[in-house]
Amino acid sequence: MSQFREQDSESIGVATGTTKPRMFPSLGKITYTSMLEPDVRFGQFIIRRHLGGGSLGDVYLAHDTVRGHDVTVQVIDIGPLSCQVPPEQLQRERASYDRIQDHRHVLKVYGLHIVGWGGSQFLVLSMEYADGGTFRDWLDEHINDRHTRRTEGLAHFKQMCEGVAASHHAGMFHLDLKPENLSFVRGVLKVSNIGTSAFIRYLVSNRTCSSPIGLGSPQYMSSEQFAVQHPDDLDPRVDIYSLGVLLYEIVHPQGRLPFDGSCAHLPVPHPPEATEIEARVINRCLEKNPANRYQTVQDLLDDLEGRLDSPSAAAESLQVNQLWRQAGRCVEEGRFDDAERLCRQLRRKCPDHEDAGTMLEELERRREQADRLYTAIEQGLDDRNLDELGALLGEAVETYPGHPGGYVIQVRLGAKARQYRQTMQEGTAAARRSDWSAARSWFQEARHLNPGARQAENAAHFVAKVLEQLSGSRRFIDEAIAAGDSSRAMALARGVDDYLEEMARMIAAPQGGERA
Repeated sequence: MSQFREQDSESIGVATGTTKPRMFPSLGKITYTSMLEPDVRFGQFIIRRHLGGGSLGDVYLAHDTVRGHDVTVQVIDIGPLSCQVPPEQLQRERASYDRIQDHRHVLKVYGLHIVGWGGSQFLVLSMEYADGGTFRDWLDEHINDRHTRRTEGLAHFKQMCEGVAASHHAGMFHLDLKPENLSFVRGVLKVSNIGTSAFIRYLVSNRTCSSPIGLGSPQYMSSEQFAVQHPDDLDPRVDIYSLGVLLYEIVHPQGRLPFDGSCAHLPVPHPPEATEIEARVINRCLEKNPANRYQTVQDLLDDLEGRLDSPSAAAESLQVNQLWRQAGRCVEEGRFDDAERLCRQLRRKCPDHEDAGTMLEELERRREQADRLYTAIEQGLDDRNLDELGALLGEAVETYPGHPGGYVIQVRLGAKARQYRQTMQEGTAAARRSDWSAARSWFQEARHLNPGARQAENAAHFVAKVLEQLSGSRRFIDEAIAAGDSSRAMALARGVDDYLEEMARMIAAPQGGERA
């Protein structure tokens, strides 16, 4: 039985599950995940069934008892100590979703919170339920119907472009656009699984110890997704590449893809039966160099519908003021790495942009401040209280969210916190079975792991008192036996047994006022 526990005041409840392996093809390794069983209550949700697994996590159909209707629930493993992320950062992330909440072609996200379970943390998103299946289902259904794919399919492509453009305008990009992540809700095509904003990409890359390249599907990934080492190196043009692959798949007579896996060294094949405009759009989307692609999804749509006069108009559409607004929005939402990337891009375009220079200086100052905080945490791992270190960690995350050097420190601090909790549990278990010498050793180890922790100090002191009392009682029993007073010896022994039972109950009682 597995227990999910909400890190804030909201109780998520109890979930039973079986552990099964799930392959992330782009990571090249087995990742284990817990499958929630039907009818399990999961906070305000009642799980109905498992819908599938993606590059970010498992997806379930669930009934939302608060909203009173079915929703999709996505559960994303984001690694240890993510509960240290300040609530206001989650609120900023939710604000990004809110900006596209009412767009006709974007799947609505209802809720976003962090759940702790099994020594790890999970990001949980509740979303609008796609009752009409995925675009993959639609393509499979019409695989032999060229006319429908060239008419309705092209209309669906324009709808997905509108949804992607809306997410880009909100400061989010997808990184995993494919037919499986495009869904129909009451007949309307919507972009789903937009879970790769800067904040989530940071958390997930921390989990996998890899760059965001591990979050895509190879046939739909741009060449830079296979090569980059840091989230800063990717931008919305990766989605434009994926849209080109989707358009190729729609117009190809057999529904084929242009490439099978990495496309780094292959020319773009000409799609059979494609019109001149369609072929031009596909070729430009699939350019290996992002600078040669459409710079915005709107430019792609304009060219597809004959509204783009020349290729240079796409590059000109990326104006300095638009970059500056995006950088400012990234700072407001705590996406500092994205803000730095945009400021550097803006300075390359306009070297004399003073505001961008000032913002870069401020971001660099914050990064250096976070560096000092993480250094203090690292130096204090051997002799400082875990609550103090946790407070420093929270300050570091607030100072510079997504700091590239913070993950290792978070993992080490999380490991020590789990070791402390395990040691306290072992000490409590030893006391419960009246093995007081072992309990003393465990609680002394807990004091070493978490100096100054009230719970460990109190427990160690308590056990020392019990051992002292036990030693004195045994002395009295020995004296009674030596004096031939067996009745007194038996009475003293029964008193010791009763005392030890009571002490075991007391030390096993829940302790409040401390979080480790």
